[in-house]
Amino acid sequence: MGAETIRTLIVDDEPLARELVARLLYSQPEFTVVGTCAGGEEAVRAIREIGPDLVFLDIEMPDLSGFQVLQRLAPEDIPYVVFVTAWDHYAPRAFDVHAFDYLLKPVERDRFVECLDRVKSALRREGLTELAERVLRFARGQVRPQESTDPSPRRISFQHRERLLSLPVEEIVWIEAADQYARLHTEKNDYLLSRSLSSLEEELPGRWFMRIHRSALVNLRFVREVRPAEFGAHWIILVGDRRLRLARSRRELLDRLVEAAST
Repeated sequence: MGAETIRTLIVDDEPLARELVARLLYSQPEFTVVGTCAGGEEAVRAIREIGPDLVFLDIEMPDLSGFQVLQRLAPEDIPYVVFVTAWDHYAPRAFDVHAFDYLLKPVERDRFVECLDRVKSALRREGLTELAERVLRFARGQVRPQESTDPSPRRISFQHRERLLSLPVEEIVWIEAADQYARLHTEKNDYLLSRSLSSLEEELPGRWFMRIHRSALVNLRFVREVRPAEFGAHWIILVGDRRLRLARSRRELLDRLVEAAST
């Protein structure tokens, strides 16, 4: 990433779409637009020559698709990618190639700002090399998603208020059962999912998440403290001072919780 700002390239064959993304970016001082491209071939050249940190990449273009653009790039050239498209049926494949995010046209300002906040957080948290290698391996057909050595997903995708969202699993603080639904909590937002808590528990990485009672699943990375409660029970204190009860039937996992909370 650049020393001062996140250098960003915009790729879309529609001039109005390029202008909209550029206009939204200009209001964000942490981002600098280093170029715009009207097609895939042009995008490949620009990414190689400019080396942006982030690319807003259209999927359907006359010469090369967004996926084909990635296939043309070497690992060291691949930046963070946010796909921007009018068609939500591309979402599963977009996340299969580990795109950082997926925005539907017309892009909404609030959703766009949310995406940028996550980009900033991720770029502060990690480099680009591992992401680039994953993207390239998939794009070249060397590895398929189901062949990953870790069967747990890195993201959870779901519908929320007529939008398709995808969250990295490490951003989930805890999940609670809500009748036939589940309410997912991050540090900033809550989301109601039309899925059961049990199905989410099966999908999430077990080394991070633990069912502390029948209606709550917590990310052990967000456990701040474990406190004794009455009758031999315990309280789980999460970041933000959220307090949840650890069921007595889960006492055998208390040592694991304490260890996770201290790392």
